Amino acid sequence: MFVAVTSSGRRVSLISPAPTFSPIPSPPYFCPACLKPVILKKGTKRRWHFAHHRKSACPYHHPESEEHLNGKALLYQWLLHQGYKPDVERFLPMIKRKADLLVEKSGQSIAIEYQCASITEEEMIARTLDYRSIGIHPLWLLSSSRLRLRSPRHYQIHGFEWVSLRERPKDTRYAFSYFSSRDQSFSFLFPRAMTSQTRILADHYTLPSSQLSFHELITFPDTIDGPSLSVSQWLRVKKQWRFGKNQWRAFHDPRRLGPLFEKLRAGLPFFPAEAGWPHLGMEVISVPAYLWQSWLLLVFLPSLSPSHSFTSQEAAIAVTKSGLLSKSTCFPLLDEPLTQTLKHYLSLLSLMGVVEKTNRGWKKKRGVRIPLSLEAGFAKDKYWGRRIL
Repeated sequence: MFVAVTSSGRRVSLISPAPTFSPIPSPPYFCPACLKPVILKKGTKRRWHFAHHRKSACPYHHPESEEHLNGKALLYQWLLHQGYKPDVERFLPMIKRKADLLVEKSGQSIAIEYQCASITEEEMIARTLDYRSIGIHPLWLLSSSRLRLRSPRHYQIHGFEWVSLRERPKDTRYAFSYFSSRDQSFSFLFPRAMTSQTRILADHYTLPSSQLSFHELITFPDTIDGPSLSVSQWLRVKKQWRFGKNQWRAFHDPRRLGPLFEKLRAGLPFFPAEAGWPHLGMEVISVPAYLWQSWLLLVFLPSLSPSHSFTSQEAAIAVTKSGLLSKSTCFPLLDEPLTQTLKHYLSLLSLMGVVEKTNRGWKKKRGVRIPLSLEAGFAKDKYWGRRIL
């Protein structure tokens, strides 16, 4: 860590490069959070920093990698260069949290967290909600080493990283934000579709820190969308869902849909061709699209009278009550993510003539059918794929 206090309570910061240090007060030094003694570590290979004694545990601080120290210092200088007055490692006693960087912008306090190490999803959610409970907006920057390209435009996302998803105000597109302390650059990953529980198809953009303002980091830069998902790409996903062995067993409580398909004298792979399609926002639901979309088509819509109009929010509430999403990730930085997701899918259904837009929201237009065979189902998949993708 870069900050300690003296026995008189004076705050000592090592955030600037060593040659520009003003005279450093003499020890002892103490952790501003737990008030335990810390030692000053000076060297030529790593940045100067303070560290707790080996046998002294601090509940508010964890060992930092060189990447984290460097990144924090670079972000501090980046903000300083733009005229902001960032506060490094500010301890917030009300929530017992220490922000990597705390900065004021237009009257709003923003906590920038540069996350290099793996943490649990629960810890990241708790930290995010703690900041928001005292009016601070958290902005998570993941280490660029967490950009895992598995195949062209396909990226792997790990558990806690989902929590960092933010929304671009101008078009409600969701994106992950990354920072590279090695290259001094920012990267943004905009999901286009979710192909498995941990993989997304996404558009990736990188900008040098010198070409990005703090305002653009908050609101996201303007981007040009990459190529749309091809019909053949998504049909490979649907083919696996239809013909793959026991695809449903990896997911939460599929029996909520199992009895429904049994009643229709079919198995889960016989899902309607109108289900299982990609759209923006689908990454906020960890259950495969063909399952939750089948529920919407076979349970929710049939329960409505033809004259009844419903909103995307009402559909989202119904999906939540269904129990299909009991293991869904929390997205504390998104505004009604499930409602937005349902809105995008219902727009697809309108292209297929299943629903139609009304002044209030949506209205059921026609029912859907279970295919008589897997081959017939996949043929119908091809039919709709050519028309909506």
